[in-house]
Amino acid sequence: MERRTRVGLLAILCMTSAVLSVYALGYYLSNIYQHSVTVSEAQLMTISPAPSTTFPEATITGQAFNITVDVENPNPVALKGRILVTFTRTGITSDSVDVTSTWSSRSGYQLWVEKRLEGATLSFKLYPNYLADPYFTFQPGSNNDVVYFTVVYQVAGTYDVAMAVVTG
Repeated sequence: MERRTRVGLLAILCMTSAVLSVYALGYYLSNIYQHSVTVSEAQLMTISPAPSTTFPEATITGQAFNITVDVENPNPVALKGRILVTFTRTGITSDSVDVTSTWSSRSGYQLWVEKRLEGATLSFKLYPNYLADPYFTFQPGSNNDVVYFTVVYQVAGTYDVAMAVVTG
């Protein structure tokens, strides 16, 4: 092939490639949406018994008492979680403490209470009995009366009690 023919074929090949490239890219049919967002570390929520229902300093076995839970969410967005209540004592068994709850004013659903014994800690995880979303939703600010539960100590002794909001 002559040099002139090769240059012509090369020019046709380049133009065909350019046309195909433009066709493959397409044309914008709208503006390009752009946005910037500021992302901060999540702040820990604060959980506590409501002032009217605190854990007693002393009680007797078999005596039931109720606890209502308040949660403060300092974040600018709602967070989801479950309530964890733990009782720790040397020699604790799965029958040492009972925690029951029938409803949540926050979710409007009945609650599941999941009980687990690990070493010297008996834990109870409370969450809504709702398959689509088995978590409490904590809106920014005060979330009062999230849930209430009943505690009954079945075995005498000194217990360390803790509460937290957990993710799972």
